[in-house]
Amino acid sequence: MRVSLVFLLFLAFAPLCSFASVNEEVQKSVRTLAEGDSVTIFMGREARNITINWGEATDCEFEIYISCGLGSFNSVSKEKAKGKGVETYKFIRTTVEELKIIITKGKAVICNMQTLSTKADDSESYNPI
Repeated sequence: MRVSLVFLLFLAFAPLCSFASVNEEVQKSVRTLAEGDSVTIFMGREARNITINWGEATDCEFEIYISCGLGSFNSVSKEKAKGKGVETYKFIRTTVEELKIIITKGKAVICNMQTLSTKADDSESYNPI
């Protein structure tokens, strides 16, 4: 009985919820992040790095977290960025459900982020911002 009640509640409230992809939201603009701010993107695919195009006003320390599912994030890298430029940050190749960048010190301007596929037959990049 509980399962059917939960399902009925879902059907009742589903039209009120927004199911827009996080990727659509992130793609709309350049992100300016202060200390403590984060940006999370849904990936749902295998990855081994992230390339970030930093804006000119960037001077920060940040951590890259990945989630392999179930909402639990693990830190895979602590990095620094200063000034405008493109940098690639590598981590252990794994299936990444979500990737989160958290600014731990300073300020960051993210113009673009992308990951390269790890599959040999997939030469396209995934560009969430």
